[in-house]
Amino acid sequence: MLYVKGGLAWAHERHATDAIFGGKFPGEIATLTAENKHWRWGGMLGAGVEFAFTNSISGKLEYNYMDFGTRTYSFGPFSNPFDPGFSETIDVKIRQNIHLVKVGLNFRWDVGKAPVAVMAKY
Repeated sequence: MLYVKGGLAWAHERHATDAIFGGKFPGEIATLTAENKHWRWGGMLGAGVEFAFTNSISGKLEYNYMDFGTRTYSFGPFSNPFDPGFSETIDVKIRQNIHLVKVGLNFRWDVGKAPVAVMAKY
């Protein structure tokens, strides 16, 4: 069986950046870290193939592409501990795409059971 699917995708992301500051004297270094956590929403397209090995066992191979677009995030403000008057925010553009390949083995529990028929009488 071949199939195609599409829909909504979301991901929880965590991005971090470091700022390294040097002081007036050799060896005087400070590292500050800023972090940004958020949910991103986008679209998903996928295709796959599933093959029945027996009545109850099948295997599948699937590819999914998720596109979350491009967003700009601000990190900071970073303050230089060696220069109290310095403060800066860093803006970073992040483009997010995910390519996902799945391989699976399926087992069907209800093999041998007859389907239930519903009949309407008029």
